[in-house]
Amino acid sequence: MIAQALGHGNTVAASILGITDGHGSARIADYLTAHVTLALVLGGIEESTSRRNWRGPDARTAAYLNTLAAWGYTLTPVERIAAMLPTENTDTDAQPED
Repeated sequence: MIAQALGHGNTVAASILGITDGHGSARIADYLTAHVTLALVLGGIEESTSRRNWRGPDARTAAYLNTLAAWGYTLTPVERIAAMLPTENTDTDAQPED
């Protein structure tokens, strides 16, 4: 069943993936290649990070984390340090001025 659907462009899978240009199987292959490659790259970067990256931030880690933030990922306070960004004020005891 799967092979038959792939042979005919697998329009349902293409639709689920948001591929609407009518190129079915070829576009599915491109989509999967791009996403698997991205997963390998991001996984490799993530595995190479450690406590050193927030204790002594470096430009490569900062660039990576800032890219993730630009893509919509919300950085944690520790990631903000590693990204060389100002930390957010989380002081809940602060009193408003009169």
